[in-house]
Amino acid sequence: MSDITLRKVGKMFTESAVDDKYTLVVGEGSGSTADRDELVEALDLTDADFSIGAYERHVYIPAVRNGTSGNQPTATGVDTLAGLQFANGSTKYAYATWEVPSDWNGGDVTFQVCWFPDSGSLNGTTDTVIWDVDYRSIANGEATNNGTIESLQVTESSAITQYVTSKSQFTLDADGANQPLSIGDHVHLRVSRNNADAFSGTVVNTHFTVVYTSVGLPTN
Repeated sequence: MSDITLRKVGKMFTESAVDDKYTLVVGEGSGSTADRDELVEALDLTDADFSIGAYERHVYIPAVRNGTSGNQPTATGVDTLAGLQFANGSTKYAYATWEVPSDWNGGDVTFQVCWFPDSGSLNGTTDTVIWDVDYRSIANGEATNNGTIESLQVTESSAITQYVTSKSQFTLDADGANQPLSIGDHVHLRVSRNNADAFSGTVVNTHFTVVYTSVGLPTN
């Protein structure tokens, strides 16, 4: 574990993960060392000053082809980006897996499909791109096909200029009836562009992002 930095009334302290000592640092120099109890007493600290508050974490998952699985979109590159190109009118699947970490707060999780149109722009009136996400949340030792798949859909109908990125957001229900989430679960997601949407051009899925609320430092 890296050193934990603590700030209190403008003073900086560092905690060594090895000897559990704190060092007062003044400017560029080094200072005297104290243990935790001495530091708490000297600065009138509480346990709350040593805790990590809840905060939002973002997990990046690249959009890539997975082995030789069939019906996958075309791998492509556009300038400095690489991703998966989805055409209109045929169902192709991209896949992602995320392990629910130990610092998750137990609330709903946001899954984002990040993409852009690469053969023209969405006009904001008649053009639509529809994304479908199917997933299961599977515990270690549980059959990967256990339970009923949870299916979600988002329709994008706003004007989106060619090569401008967009994020389509899905909510993974923490206590959903079909696939509730638990720490340590592997959430297996299958993403597809619905072939009934109304944009004739191709779109490129660059990556996925998982957004959740953390209550500390993860250990898995």
